[in-house]
Amino acid sequence: MRKHRDGNSNDELSDDSLLQREASERREYMRLEAKEPHLRDTHYRELTGSKPLLHAWERWSRTSLAVRIRGLLSRFQ
Repeated sequence: MRKHRDGNSNDELSDDSLLQREASERREYMRLEAKEPHLRDTHYRELTGSKPLLHAWERWSRTSLAVRIRGLLSRFQ
């Protein structure tokens, strides 16, 4: 499994690198989410799932926020 850096280092990245990281972290989150299909059709207030899934979501959400703060459009949006 590929290691991702903490989202706190997003401010050190160029715009292109930040977009690449966001796409990579989104793919990792989606891959892990697909392994837990019982979560897809549920309505919940708190994100639940395995520790790797929650960590992937946290990394992706921080990076996605940094993309939006810079005014960049993610390929996902």
